[in-house]
Amino acid sequence: MVEKVKPLPLTTRPKVSIVVPCYNYERYLAAAVTSALCQPKVEIEVIVADNGSTDNSLEVAEKLAATDDRIRIHTQVRNVDYIRNFNDGLEMATGQYAQILNADDMLTPGSITRAVALMENRPDVGFTYGSCPTFNENPPKLRTALRSWSIWDGHEWARRRYRSGSNVIRHPEALMRSSTLRAAGGYNANYPVAPDMLLWLQAAVRGNVGRVNGPDQGLFRVHGANMHLDLATEGWLTDLKGRQAVFEGLVELNLLTPVGSDDVAASRRALALRAARYASSAFDSRDSGQRKHGLAYAEFARDIWPAIEDTRRWHGVTLRKEGALPRWRSDISRVQRNLRSNVGGALNRHLRRW
Repeated sequence: MVEKVKPLPLTTRPKVSIVVPCYNYERYLAAAVTSALCQPKVEIEVIVADNGSTDNSLEVAEKLAATDDRIRIHTQVRNVDYIRNFNDGLEMATGQYAQILNADDMLTPGSITRAVALMENRPDVGFTYGSCPTFNENPPKLRTALRSWSIWDGHEWARRRYRSGSNVIRHPEALMRSSTLRAAGGYNANYPVAPDMLLWLQAAVRGNVGRVNGPDQGLFRVHGANMHLDLATEGWLTDLKGRQAVFEGLVELNLLTPVGSDDVAASRRALALRAARYASSAFDSRDSGQRKHGLAYAEFARDIWPAIEDTRRWHGVTLRKEGALPRWRSDISRVQRNLRSNVGGALNRHLRRW
């Protein structure tokens, strides 16, 4: 069960460490750092963790640090694994709270203050998150009205992630207690695709989970050079496999003891159904090159949850794969998916005005 709580004001002034990893993001770095510094009623330190950038990122960071003594810089002699760079930056953190803010993302004004207020008033909460819209060049109009706090039992929150097969946190909107971060061991390099989701799950079983409801807490930038995945092609399959590795690895390694085999089975079903949707979309595409992606999605779905072959969704995938679905049915399906996406996006934009 989720507990809805009336927000309380922040009456302390704790220190918050914001680590800004950067690799060749000189054009975005200043905006990320500036957004981190614009957080009232808390003591902020910003650690720019430059990962051997070959552009002018380090020069940008040095200029920023010269104008504000709250900024420190950590540099890698050469480009290293991004998770190592994350953890190296976090090792320099001295705040009671800490987070990673990738150099191409941004915080919203007061987001850290709101998250800290929740955790200062609720010592049982290990980390918080909230709304995090995407943007490209121009950030959207921000929602600022604070409605409530949601507090989940951490174990139940983790089980919900298993049952849905989803990661509900994009990244810049999540703030964690430094003690929780250390107890979880930071970002785990053995899970290179979804180390953030693994961290949220490990943190969830060490304390409750809070959500700031109403205002936007972070901004996730979508652009042609995102560090994580090219989700337009094999990226979605990479993402699904990464989630599967996290869900199953945590249980196999006894790292998430409250979650058991039934939860893993539920995660397999959820991931298989999602993969089947991706397969149908790929087979419906007029791009012949998408067919190989559809085959890969379908194979993944059947491998992790063989029972999917008895579902209506799999029947639709099979018809599309074999070309037995009339072209007009495929066209209608594609239009329906686009319509749902466009309507959903328009509705979200409309709601964001209120």
